[in-house]
Formats: sequence, structure tokens, C-alpha cells
Amino acid sequence: MESYYLDSTGRQQLNERGISYIAALKASRFKAIVAMLERKVRQSGESASIFNSNTGEAATLHWSQDTTVGKKFVMSNAFKVVATKKREGEVLVFDVYKEAFNACDRFNKVMHGRTWPYRPSGKTRGGGCTGDRAASWNYLFTSLLINCWHLWLDKEHKTKEEKDWKEFCNELAVGIVISQD
Repeated sequence: MESYYLDSTGRQQLNERGISYIAALKASRFKAIVAMLERKVRQSGESASIFNSNTGEAATLHWSQDTTVGKKFVMSNAFKVVATKKREGEVLVFDVYKEAFNACDRFNKVMHGRTWPYRPSGKTRGGGCTGDRAASWNYLFTSLLINCWHLWLDKEHKTKEEKDWKEFCNELAVGIVISQD
């Protein structure tokens, strides 16, 4: 996740609930951790990582040579310490974050302009749902529907051009209604 708003309280809650995360975080919210890493990262192309065995968290500060990336502070509790040699050019934690971010970014682009066709608001739909709850509901079901579309495309060896979003949604809705008869 890209979470510049996560703070120590949110991080503690994720850890207490056993929720794995990997996130780029705002360095100013974790000054003590970042200070330890900054001593080892002096110039572009350098990175440093530390592991807290008490919390199971790893933290990495990476100063990318890509000027559009710059310095990134990444933390995660989703890794285990394993005695292996680091590969040449590997940046611990950051490389996995970068891949996950790219996948999420692609998903967000696919999601742009698409929405769950049914709204949870209004008098006839369960008494109404507005604000953050309605937005969360829409995000959840739109994500589910997009994942179903991608699963179907993969299963049927089709491209988005061969079965567009609206066509898929219409056929799915008809299929669900017919299966209820």
C-alpha cells in the first residue's frame, strides 16, 4: 500500500490484529526508525534495511537513482529473516513493495471509470447507505466484479478487446438471474 497517512497507532493495530502489510510511509511519522537508516544512506543508489525481531517488522530506506522515485521509506511485517546471500542490486523489502505497487497501480487504472452498477443508497435498498460506507461498499463490489472479469478473461483466454467490461457485466447478470430459476 502507499500509505502516507499510516502512523504508529495504525501500525500497532495492524500488528496486533495479525494483518500483514507492506507500505511506503511518510518518513516524518517514523523519525527514530528513519534516523537509524539515514546514517547508512548517504547518496543516490544506496539503501539500508533493519529488522525488529520483537515486532517482526522490516524497514528499508532506499534512495533510488530514478529521480521520479527519490527516497522511499518502506516498512513491512510480511517477511521472515532467512540466512541467504543478497543478490547483486537487490533492495530488501523495497523491491517487493515496488512490484506490489505496480500491480495495484495497474488495477487502479483498470478500475478507473468503472463502478458497481447498484447503489446501496435510497429508501428501497436497505434504508440507505451514504458517505464513506457507500464509497467502501462500491469499492469492495467493484473490485470483486473486476476480479471476476479478469478471472473469466484468463480462463477463456480472451482479451479485454474480445470481451469488454459492459458486455461481461451484462452476461454475468443474466447468468445469475437464469441460475436462480
